[in-house]
Amino acid sequence: MKTHPELQIYQDFIDRVAISLDLERWERVSDCLFRQIMPVDFPDGIYQLDLELFRAILPGRMPEFEESLKNLVARSRAYLEYYLSDAENAQETLAS
Repeated sequence: MKTHPELQIYQDFIDRVAISLDLERWERVSDCLFRQIMPVDFPDGIYQLDLELFRAILPGRMPEFEESLKNLVARSRAYLEYYLSDAENAQETLAS
């Protein structure tokens, strides 16, 4: 089925999310994240997705999807920032 050209950006973002969050292996990824073990490529995927969303000009045809996408990226960035600050604090504790 061919996607309408104006709606193709939404399909592209669905594909990007699947790749960035490694949804094919989500059970393993989420287990690692829950136990605060960061998969190596996870931060890069989140940063890339955030950058692509920032640069995108979304057509506004699916406002709920657009808002959900922004929310997903914001929550992923918040988790990443929490994880990295917690890791930094743990490293400082070990150093002292």
